[in-house]
Amino acid sequence: MRRLVRSLIPAVLLLAGGVSSGGAWAADGRSLPREQGAGSAAVLFAPSRPVFLRLLVQVDGKSAGNRQSGPPLVLAVRTETGGEADESLFQHLDLNGDGVLTAGELQKARETLAPLDADDDETISIGELAGALQKRGSNSPERADAVGDAASLPLKARGRNDQTSGPGRAPVSRLPLLILGPDASAESVAEALMREYGSGPTEQTDRRLDASALGLSPEDIRPFDRDGDRKLNVGELAKLVLEIPPQLELSFQLFDQRRGRPRVSIAPAKHPPAFEWQQTSGDAATLVVNGLKVDLSAKRTRASTGDMSSFYALRFNIVDKDKNNYLDKKEFAALGLPAADFSAIDANGDGQIVLAELTEYFKKKTASASNRVVVTVADESKTLFDFLDTRPDGRLSPRELNAAATRLGELDRNHDGKLTRGELRTQIRIEVELNRYPETRPTMLVAVPRNQSSSTAVSRDRGPEWFLRMDRNYDGDVSWREFLGSRQMFDQLDADHDGLLSPEEAEHAK
Repeated sequence: MRRLVRSLIPAVLLLAGGVSSGGAWAADGRSLPREQGAGSAAVLFAPSRPVFLRLLVQVDGKSAGNRQSGPPLVLAVRTETGGEADESLFQHLDLNGDGVLTAGELQKARETLAPLDADDDETISIGELAGALQKRGSNSPERADAVGDAASLPLKARGRNDQTSGPGRAPVSRLPLLILGPDASAESVAEALMREYGSGPTEQTDRRLDASALGLSPEDIRPFDRDGDRKLNVGELAKLVLEIPPQLELSFQLFDQRRGRPRVSIAPAKHPPAFEWQQTSGDAATLVVNGLKVDLSAKRTRASTGDMSSFYALRFNIVDKDKNNYLDKKEFAALGLPAADFSAIDANGDGQIVLAELTEYFKKKTASASNRVVVTVADESKTLFDFLDTRPDGRLSPRELNAAATRLGELDRNHDGKLTRGELRTQIRIEVELNRYPETRPTMLVAVPRNQSSSTAVSRDRGPEWFLRMDRNYDGDVSWREFLGSRQMFDQLDADHDGLLSPEEAEHAK
């Protein structure tokens, strides 16, 4: 009977929140070990509602951050962003700077972006948007608050997205995953939640969130509602962030000194949100929750502490030409150990390096680096620019801008007539791995730009010959500026009176 129950668990997890469990379950149904109180509290910013998580990371069977098991394992976060052009587009369309796009603002998209048309071709390119962001950034004062508005941050601040605050760093509120710790306090996470899911103006001082905005029940927030108004202000929300039981627990098993294949698993809590879980392999899975698709993977460290030590131990025997079981300075040079000083390894200063000294060097050199877990959070959602660029040719044409309100209405998940950055977030990737040997990976937190559209040639075989000749900017339409006839003729051909002649309208003029 026990075997039958365990064999059913992976299938049950494919259903929406169908299991309550005190431990994590692997792909084969085995219960994975968990230390009491281990794990890091985190918040996943899904489009419709946040998800309160516990991240449990174990290396060689011991939890990250457990000081009794050796040097603490630090969780660092890096993100991949949509690039300068997409941020510029959102900022310019957001006329009142409140962090959301309304139907009224989107209906003015063509008029709003017209001043950015540097080459005067009636289209807005990626380059023009990026250039406009640089110009705006150079005129903006640098801010160091943890949850600042990205519209007020200079370009160099927006170019980096590791999960820390301060000058030159991205605001915490823009990250899809926040892990509580030194770099993200409960107060900063509460501010980010208020900004992302609140309905009032962001500058409003007395902002509050009710249970439904958080995807929780009134009973869930009652312990934190000190004034009994059934809503949470920033202070009350910060207390909730610290103390609320996790809705889901994500477990990552990594290996450094020991041998083993990394594993990722999930354990739903007592009242989890509806979710789907697909275990594609032992070390990879997909979670779909609150409108967000999350691809998860536990990566194998390519050059762990044990691997590097073993490699150079083998090299030691090779370069010890006279087989006297120690290396002199000439033999040490042939070892090929990067950025290592002979005297630093020769602990007793006798001019000889024995294998024990080399092994001890690796233990000291990699102690801190090998106890650092890197959590890579990459936003792989379709960008705002790509969503509007329907041709696609790396430019926004007048017709595409005219359709902005209609197109983006499809992403208004809560149907409140507003579009937030969070609602544009539909797919992210989270990878967890142990930091590699420091000399082989000098840069830890690097923001890698996400691929964005580039100008490409688009087929122009639609419409009569005169239409194709007049379409001088190759956007598939003929504007009044491009039209060579009279205004009266243009208006007669423009059947839908949108200020543009389409190939279909041109065909009807034959």
